[in-house]
Amino acid sequence: MTRPASSAATSPSEPSLEGAAQAAPLLLDRLAHRAHTNPDDLLLQEVGPAVGDGPRTVTAAELWSAARARSAVFAALGITPGEPVATLLGTSIEGVVTWLGLALLGAHEVPVGPDLDGDILVQSLRGVAPRVLLVEPDRQSVIPRLAADLPGLETVLVPGPVPREAHPLIRRLPDPPAVLPQQDELPGPGAVACGVLTSGTTGPPKCLLVPWGQLRQMFAEALVVEPSPRASRCSSSPHSTT
Repeated sequence: MTRPASSAATSPSEPSLEGAAQAAPLLLDRLAHRAHTNPDDLLLQEVGPAVGDGPRTVTAAELWSAARARSAVFAALGITPGEPVATLLGTSIEGVVTWLGLALLGAHEVPVGPDLDGDILVQSLRGVAPRVLLVEPDRQSVIPRLAADLPGLETVLVPGPVPREAHPLIRRLPDPPAVLPQQDELPGPGAVACGVLTSGTTGPPKCLLVPWGQLRQMFAEALVVEPSPRASRCSSSPHSTT
């Protein structure tokens, strides 16, 4: 999954490495450090059929820049620190960018299975109660039902084309501003990294919040930004690496 010591925030330009012997740095600290020290290191490669010149890849500097840009877009849309944002996105580098962009803002992603539909999709999203939802372009057909059953849903963002006859809640994900704001702080280990929905087999799905420190402990061997020349690969939802 790609996606508490102290909960104090750290500087992206000088990531805190104190206590590294006891606990590895958090993911965003690692990414910020890597983007500054080894910007051309290959970090991610999408798994799946090759498109065009081959699978899409991203370097440390590209991922850090894309996450900052996505964070600025979310801030301009009024997404606030602590806010859950639900996503119906397939596994991709863009999904990782969305996750990290929300994290840099202090908000958090709650990924919902992109293949869910009908009542189970509605029940899952009720457990999140999102104001903002991101969906793939080919999932826009579910929005009328969600808009009717989720009164708190205000905006549906699509990272791609939006037809003229689209539901009124749907809008295309805007482009980032030309000048990105300074990233002064990074989340500490007590900040929420993501929300995870329960299966719903014994009742309505519930959203469990996972802090960065717990995520580090759970997936220490699978973190995206290890100091290794080998690129990690996006493989499964919400955000996994192998």
